[in-house]
Amino acid sequence: MALPTGQLPLSRAHPVDYHSVMGNSSTWRYPRANPKERSGALVAGLSLVTFGIYLAYWVYRLHAETPSRVGKDPATPLPVILPFAVAGVSLVPIVASGVFGSGDVQLWLFWGGMAINFAAHVLYLMLSWKLSDRLAEVAAADRLRVPILSSGKQNLVLGMTSIALENIGMKSLSLLSIETPSWFEQVDMVLLILGISGLWNWGRQCLVVANSFAANEERVYSALGLDE
Repeated sequence: MALPTGQLPLSRAHPVDYHSVMGNSSTWRYPRANPKERSGALVAGLSLVTFGIYLAYWVYRLHAETPSRVGKDPATPLPVILPFAVAGVSLVPIVASGVFGSGDVQLWLFWGGMAINFAAHVLYLMLSWKLSDRLAEVAAADRLRVPILSSGKQNLVLGMTSIALENIGMKSLSLLSIETPSWFEQVDMVLLILGISGLWNWGRQCLVVANSFAANEERVYSALGLDE
């Protein structure tokens, strides 16, 4: 019985010919690093105390420690660093606008930095969306039921949209010293909470798949056709 690409099996009780579903070594690559099981609380805690630096490292490891699809996923996990690098670059014109800029120069520097920052959000969303599809197929090979194609992507979009609005929209008004209504801070906080909760729920599902794969490598490799 063949399933559409990325569709999860309904039950572990009904065996599926996963070789016909998942393909073989011509469509999948082995991970570039040994997979490890991680605690969700530890990932969340370290991400908070390092102001997101550990989060970037964890996403990089997630890409490196799971099988990748030939022709669909990067051959190396290095492109995963790109959104974080672009976000860092965006700080240069934003900071410069407050230190060196004035008048039109200040506005051009500031909005140029915000445009670069927006591009970083879009890049991260694109890579994470593709990662969701990839992990869904790994979950199918592992016979693991995780709604990463449906609620996972919804949480990802909710989280990234809320964070982008909070970072780019709300903070722009504040940094430009534009007068805002009294409820501005409440809206800013709601967007921040929605963003963090959305990304956390998406990341939690990714972690479930990654941990299960780490515990069942040989079974997943066999299902993907990488043992041939």
